[in-house]
Amino acid sequence: MIRQEPVVVRIIFKDLVDDVGGFEGLIPILRKISSINHQGIMRVNDFNQWQGLVYLTTEHLSGKPLFDYCKTSELGPDIDQLKTWLADIGETLAWGELTMGHLGINPANIWIQPDGRLKLADYGFAALIPFEKRKTTAVARGNSIYLAPEIFEEDIDNAFSTDQFAIGQVFGELLEAASQRSSPESPGASGSSQLLGEIINTLIARNPNDRYQSTEAFREDIQRLTT
Repeated sequence: MIRQEPVVVRIIFKDLVDDVGGFEGLIPILRKISSINHQGIMRVNDFNQWQGLVYLTTEHLSGKPLFDYCKTSELGPDIDQLKTWLADIGETLAWGELTMGHLGINPANIWIQPDGRLKLADYGFAALIPFEKRKTTAVARGNSIYLAPEIFEEDIDNAFSTDQFAIGQVFGELLEAASQRSSPESPGASGSSQLLGEIINTLIARNPNDRYQSTEAFREDIQRLTT
C-alpha cells in the first residue's frame, strides 16, 4: 500500500527565477535544500517546473507558527518553556552550521508541533533571493528586525552567526513577555531568566565576533540552562 501524506506546494516568484537565468540556475540551490534531512527542519520533498512556474513540494506542518501562537495565547510560554524551546531550536541551529543555514528566521517560520517541539520552516529558502534584494525583501515582509546587521553588508557563506542573531531576537521578545508574568518571589525563575537573558544577549550581539563562535560553546550554555 502506498502511504499518502499531505504536502504543500510552494511557488517560487517569477522574478527570482529570472534573476538566475531561469529554472536551470535554481537547480543547484533547490537540490541542496531538498537534500536537508533533520527532524527540526521542514522537509522539502521535490521541485520541478510546470508551464513556466517553478515549484517545490514540502511536508505539511501540523501545529501553528510561533507568530500565531503569540497572537492567540493569553498566557504565552513561561520561562521553563522558553528554556526547552531554545534548547530544541539551538540543536537544529548547531546542526545547520554544517549545511547552508536558514538566513531568514522569524516567528512566522518557527512552528510549534503538536508534541511541543519546534520545527523551522523555509530552511535555505533565503538562498533563492539574490544578495542585493535581501534587504528590500525583508523590509517588505516586516522581518528586517530579525536579520543580523552583516547580512545587509556582505554575502554570507557561514550562516551560523547570522541565524544566531535571528533566534536571539525572537527569544528576546518571548523572554520579555514571559518575565512580566513570572513571580518575582521565585528565585529559581529569576536565576533561569537571568541565564536565559545572558544567552540571548550573546546571540544578538551586533558584532558577529561577540556571538558564539562554535556550536560547542553554544551547546555548553544551553546545557547549563536546561540542567
